[in-house]
Amino acid sequence: MSEVEGLNKTFGETTEECKMLRNECQESINNHHQVLQAMQSRLEKLEGVTNEDDKIATLETKVNSFSQVLGLESKQCRVDFQESMKRVEKKINTRLDVVQTKLEHLEAENDIVEQYHLNQVEIHSKMIEAYNKGRKAKRGAQKSECARNNGLMLTVLENGKTYHFSNIARDWSDAKEFCESHEMHLASIRTEQDLQVLGATARGMDLDRNLWLSASDVGRALGDFQWHDGQVLPRESELWEKVAQGPNSFSSCVALPVKGISFKLSGHNCKDKKYVLCESPVTYC
Repeated sequence: MSEVEGLNKTFGETTEECKMLRNECQESINNHHQVLQAMQSRLEKLEGVTNEDDKIATLETKVNSFSQVLGLESKQCRVDFQESMKRVEKKINTRLDVVQTKLEHLEAENDIVEQYHLNQVEIHSKMIEAYNKGRKAKRGAQKSECARNNGLMLTVLENGKTYHFSNIARDWSDAKEFCESHEMHLASIRTEQDLQVLGATARGMDLDRNLWLSASDVGRALGDFQWHDGQVLPRESELWEKVAQGPNSFSSCVALPVKGISFKLSGHNCKDKKYVLCESPVTYC
């Protein structure tokens, strides 16, 4: 082999070795670059963690600060609430005091009204008591006066009227005068009840004569019967006894028969002698 060929061969081998070394260096550089990138990535991650810690620390700081502010605000809120409640309580107490005062005034007025009412009731009761006493005394005095002036036995019947039954026989004019002299009048019967009460009472007294009443046609047309006060007693009244009577040629006066089954009015000659039935205008006499 010539010297030139040997040099070419050595150069060629050296060139290949250089290529291989260059490739190895490039590969090593690439590997280092990858490691560097990985390290940079890890560093970034580490930096990110550090930043999060800082953020967490900052957030914790803010939370603590917010908690402090919130605590202060809550405390202030409680203070404001307590103050508000005190103001409300004060207003309520003030209004309660006003209401209590009004109630006391109303109670005082009610006591006054109640006392006035009690006084009026007492006065009214005393007036009634005095009136009843006076009425009783007046009735007693009037009864005594009647008994003293009249000297007659008076009877108050269930119809509430006062009568005197006289068993002394008189004609109608004398009977009328007798009653009027004792401040009474001959009895006037207006109802069936009065008729039956008086008839039964007279029968219970065992009277043997009829009783003169106030009705008559004296001084008027025959048959025009009127009671003592001018009230007409019609001939068709149910109080009359049912008997057929012809027209009288003389004045008739009305009597109450005490004999027979029933009690009915009947007309008689005014000159007949009969007992007298007087009626007092004062019912309590």
